[in-house]
This record gives sequence, C-alpha cells and structure tokens, in this order.
Amino acid sequence: MERTETMSDFKYSFIAGTMGQLGDRYLRTGYKYQVLSPVEVMDRMASYGVVDGVELHCRGTETEGDLQALAEALARNKLGVSCVNAWLYGQIKWSRGSVTASDMVTRKEAIYAVMASIDYARRLKTNCVSLWMGQDGFDYAFQTDYSAQWGYMIEALRLFADYAPDMKIAIEPKPGEPRNRLLVDTVSTALLMCMEANRSNLGLTVDIGHTMYAGQSMAQALSISTRYNRLFNVHVNDNYSRWDDDMVVGSVHFLELVEAVYVLKKYNYKEFVSVDIFPYREEQFEAVAESVKYIQAYDRLIDRIGMEKLEELINRESATGMLRVFREALFS
Repeated sequence: MERTETMSDFKYSFIAGTMGQLGDRYLRTGYKYQVLSPVEVMDRMASYGVVDGVELHCRGTETEGDLQALAEALARNKLGVSCVNAWLYGQIKWSRGSVTASDMVTRKEAIYAVMASIDYARRLKTNCVSLWMGQDGFDYAFQTDYSAQWGYMIEALRLFADYAPDMKIAIEPKPGEPRNRLLVDTVSTALLMCMEANRSNLGLTVDIGHTMYAGQSMAQALSISTRYNRLFNVHVNDNYSRWDDDMVVGSVHFLELVEAVYVLKKYNYKEFVSVDIFPYREEQFEAVAESVKYIQAYDRLIDRIGMEKLEELINRESATGMLRVFREALFS
C-alpha cells in the first residue's frame, strides 16, 4: 500500500449506543439525567462538525418507523453509517454463548440474528457488520469443549461471509468481559479464525483499548491486521491497561497512540476511525469531540516530524533518538 506524507483523510465515527444512557453494576439506571434517542444523539453530535459517520446496533426490534427516522437523521446531518453491530451479548438468551453456544437452537437463533443485522446494514447503506461476541467464551475450567466451540465459530463465520459476499464481516477481539475469557480474545486469534474460515470478506474490528487490556501493542495489532488485508474497522479509546475503561482518547497514553496513528497513516488506512468510549460522568458529546481532535493532533504531529524521519528512527531502533525527536517537536 502507498504511504501518505500529509494529513490523513481518516473518516471519523462514533458509537451511538454509548451516548444516550450508561449504567454500571453500581448504578444500573445510568449516570445521565436525560436519556437521548439515537436520532437525538446524531443531531447533537453532528453539530460539533467532527464526525462523518455513526456506528449503530441492530437489536432486532427496529420497526420501519425507526428505520425511516434514522434515514432522515443521517441525511439531515450528512452522516454515513460506518458499521452495524450485531447485538449478541445484551440479552439473557446469549448468557451461555451465541454463535458458539453448546445448545444448537441457541446457535441457530444467533446466526439468524447476525443475518438480520446484515440485512439491516444493507437498508442503512453500509457495507460493514461488526461482531463482538462478549458471551462466547467461558468462566471456569472444565466448562467448555474448546475444540467444538472453535468449530462452531468457524462454521458461523463462513455462513455469514457466504450470506453476504458484498459485506465486510468484522470480528472484534477482546480478552474478557462479560465472560471471564472470550473465545475471540486477541487480534492474532481473530486473524487465525479468518484464515481458517478462508473468506476474503472476513476481517477485524480492532479496538485499540482491547489490545492494551490484552497487554499488547496497538500499533502491532493494527500493522499485522493490515498485513493480511483484514483491517475493516478501528475503535479508538484509552485505558489504564488493566481493564476496558473506554476513556477519552489521549487521557492516559501518548506515544503508543501516536504510533497507532503512524501505522494507520503508513498503510494508508481509508476506513472509519470510530470513537468507542463510555463517558459515564463526562459530557458525552464533548468527550467524543475531544477524542477526534486528539487523533487529528497526533496526525498533525506525525506530519510535523515527518514519516521518513520516524521510519529512520524505527530502522535504527533508537529509543533515545525517538524520545529526543518527540521532545523537541512538542516542547522546543
């Protein structure tokens, strides 16, 4: 792929489902006094002028009226749909797994739910469906037939890819939560599944917060996904590397996030960069806008230093040289 030496033309998106109301196990009703609909969220977020798209969920209960209201809001705000997420984690029927549940009836129901999400995505004129399967995994030893579970996953991925060869099916890895251990736990696991399933329209949603939580490098995860042409969607956020805190971008990490943006620039990434944060107590629209502006600032910083200079430092494996270059670019 060609390398770009100028300000990147990333497309920015945000996840509507985390902007209305957010609760946790201590305050299940949520931290916002005002509950906003997806349409209200889009109208308000678009007014900041920093996003090009929105990432939506398909819960399977949407009506024709809901679709019409979404279509009108998208047109009114000049937003595209970056991706549609299948809702395979937020219902009790998936508590022991969705597409990899040991119960055949549950597996079939999950497969139909994903196919419905694909149909929903087509209606919304997007070519990306993302699968984060937070209930597919295990909690205890001697609880799971690991080989059978893996086989169910590969079978399901092939079904989805064949059902929609025109659609990008992006699986999103994460080490754990809500299950203690998830089947699709790391970028490497997800890539291995894509290769075994052997469908070109299978790829990844790489959540850089999940890579930190897994104790891995954001830039490495993005780079190897790109190496195999499997990087379909990127989620950006920040955390303290011990949990999926979903904090505002730039609030904790610096150099690692700049390196992640460098990799996206190096390989000329053209898909959406989607802000995936949980602003429980923060003003949610300000939090998304600030996240986008931090990515844009990292982009400009890289241009100021120069891609060739950074590549030279990488080739020299010069940690102190790299630190000096960033210090001088930031503080001189």
